[in-house]
Amino acid sequence: MLMFYSFFGMFLFGVMLSIAGPSLPYLVTEFALTQTQAGSLYSLRGIGMIVAVLLSGLLADLIGTRKVILAGAISWVVGLLVFASATMDVVALFIWILIGFGLGAVDVSLNTLVAQGNPENTGTAMNKLHFWFGVGAVTGPLVGQLILSYFSWRVLFSLAALVSAFVFIQIARQKFPEVPHKHVSPIKNLKAILGLPFLMLATITFCYTGISTSIMGWINTYLIDYLRFSAWWAAALLSTYSVGLALGRLFCGFIAEKMPYQSLLALVSLFSVITSGVAFLSNNQVLVYIGFALTGFAFASLLPLTLSVGTSRFPTLAGTITGITMTFGAVGRTIIPGLVGVTADYAGVHQGFRLLFIFVVVILIATITLAIVLKKSPKMVK
Repeated sequence: MLMFYSFFGMFLFGVMLSIAGPSLPYLVTEFALTQTQAGSLYSLRGIGMIVAVLLSGLLADLIGTRKVILAGAISWVVGLLVFASATMDVVALFIWILIGFGLGAVDVSLNTLVAQGNPENTGTAMNKLHFWFGVGAVTGPLVGQLILSYFSWRVLFSLAALVSAFVFIQIARQKFPEVPHKHVSPIKNLKAILGLPFLMLATITFCYTGISTSIMGWINTYLIDYLRFSAWWAAALLSTYSVGLALGRLFCGFIAEKMPYQSLLALVSLFSVITSGVAFLSNNQVLVYIGFALTGFAFASLLPLTLSVGTSRFPTLAGTITGITMTFGAVGRTIIPGLVGVTADYAGVHQGFRLLFIFVVVILIATITLAIVLKKSPKMVK
């Protein structure tokens, strides 16, 4: 049951990241926010998440995954309840730092927990975990908009808090996996962790999260303004891309144990270069649509496999590995979309997507380097 509720928790994480968007117009109206103020919600959430992912993995190895999940869950649920009852705009916005911290802590902890609980088939388990994130990301806007149509944003986030509280209570009641060599110090082993293999894992995560966030944020502008898609077809394409992410993770969950994770990661990266080349470089609408659909499928396992490689090499320090790796992802999520924006201002949004293609090529180079280096590297910290 622990894995069931862990998957449910990741589903809720996907929902939480996707319901703020549909709610934003209602917040703007009720609190008379400017667009800049409304957009600061995402920045404040991001601040909390960056702090959480930086600390949570290390703390999971030092004090235990259960305690970190509970701390994140309390921040998440309390933050949502405060947000749902806020009467001042400053409270409604700045409480997202606390919510973001909870989201980040739970994200890292669930990844760590699934890695610790499935040492023999980490790749399969991680892909299944992230499949449920994809389902949540697709479900969130649909269910959220349905509730917003009949009730209010306060009802939506109150319900999210109650459902989240129930799931986290169930997780806390479960028996957690026993981690061997619990005395291993993550701080003393940082030198062993931070070698060339980890640098490649960090590079992959930095690039992938930055590219994925850029696609979500800039795809409508790219499709509508440059490629002359209708708004409806642009929305359909984004949904197709998201479905591709979910299906790709489900598929890789079945084949992850058929070969070394780093080898599968290199193959997925090669496929990503081909599909994103079609999506980002073509001017033909049909090819672009097909390219983005396949790119979602190709991108799907980049993050789960990257985390699987790291945690399988250092199983006694799964939390530390997950936390540091995902911190690089948070930095990429912050920097790369901004670079796309700067490029779009000076050369057009289509050149911004060509920049993204360069980062996809960097991922391929990093995965090939990783596969070569791991042949000579020790598997784990003793």
